[in-house]
Amino acid sequence: EHSSIVSHDMHEARQRLEGTILEGLDIDCSWVGGINSRGILPSSVEKNLIMAAEKTRHSHHEASQSLDRYLELLKASKPSAMLHPWALVIASRLTNPPISTKLIATFIEHFPSQYVILTPTERGSYDSDDDNDDDEEIHETLFRHWNEFKAKNAVVSDATDSLMALIGLRKVKEEVSSLWKSAILLKKMDPEARKENKVVANYVFLGNPGKLFAPLTKAEYS
Repeated sequence: EHSSIVSHDMHEARQRLEGTILEGLDIDCSWVGGINSRGILPSSVEKNLIMAAEKTRHSHHEASQSLDRYLELLKASKPSAMLHPWALVIASRLTNPPISTKLIATFIEHFPSQYVILTPTERGSYDSDDDNDDDEEIHETLFRHWNEFKAKNAVVSDATDSLMALIGLRKVKEEVSSLWKSAILLKKMDPEARKENKVVANYVFLGNPGKLFAPLTKAEYS
């Protein structure tokens, strides 16, 4: 089952939410491309989240009310209910740094393929950490996560091993990790759910990172 992947990610994400308005809730890390890995579309509970997203455009107060209602419904339906990933983005828009930056970083690190839904300002708050791209601690964390993922899912990829052994290239490594998680989750779905969650991987490869990344996607989806 894909539970080993998801539970590991949820544990890390839950720790990252400490000290935020989302503290105490788990993030549904089984979401691929906006649809749950089981092929289930967002429930009626998520309508409050959608309303909060819309209201952030014109009323901070009304958006906060909708988000609060969403969180109340989630907590009332425990232990099964989990946060939709977009809740991190919406909550970040209703808080201030450093909490907002923390929420955006958590969102991107667990769902890098959803980077495109962020505003330029939100992307900038995360990209400002690029100066730490060569940080040894970041490298060791990504390398450890990859080895744990390989062991849990019996994955073999010389290309990914070579990439993860390099220093730097944080964003490339995070995107590759996301692709591997998606591939494993999709593989374990039934045919109908897999059809609903079809992943389209369109990339333009430029420079050395592109040369490293291209063989990985070939192995991923072949």
